[in-house]
Amino acid sequence: MIAGGESGKPLAASWQVFLAIFSVVLLMIDPTRHLFADHEEENGTTFAMYMTVDGKLALSPVGKMCRTTTILGFISLSFALCGFFGIFQQLSDRVQAGKRQAGASTSS
Repeated sequence: MIAGGESGKPLAASWQVFLAIFSVVLLMIDPTRHLFADHEEENGTTFAMYMTVDGKLALSPVGKMCRTTTILGFISLSFALCGFFGIFQQLSDRVQAGKRQAGASTSS
């Protein structure tokens, strides 16, 4: 079994780290787009967030992708932080305690 970190936890128990890294990658896509957009005159490509469609401003395909990756990045980072702080384990413990208490009250 591969150990994750100094604590000797299995690698699968370090899912929070992998999720946090993945979320940072997702969150960095939009700032990277901004860097490319600043230099779009030099390379001839366009990374604009908005485009004009029928005289109205609309999100470009790149803008839609960046919006989606940013939302997914924040959601996955929230899950990673909840895992780091043990919120999921606390919720699981409370649910299990409630089930045990409900089972004890019905059996008596």
